[in-house]
Amino acid sequence: MGGHGGPQQQNGALTVTGKTDRGTYTPGETLNVQIGGAGQYMLAGVNDNNVIDGGTNNQGTITAPQAGDLVVIGFASPDQGLTVT
Repeated sequence: MGGHGGPQQQNGALTVTGKTDRGTYTPGETLNVQIGGAGQYMLAGVNDNNVIDGGTNNQGTITAPQAGDLVVIGFASPDQGLTVT
């Protein structure tokens, strides 16, 4: 399914330093998040119905919630000068 700006395109990998998929976090821990690519970015964490802002750069931080599951998401545009919409 295409995104708002056209077909979705694979960009760089989303990584959380020192963490693995389905890993654990310490409540209140600062997680360092990076996404590859050359365009504009948006990083966030989702805990229940709460969105935790990770910033609009290719590197950012997300503070882990006190309880519950945390999903880390990232979006990147395909190239410089193109925005994430």
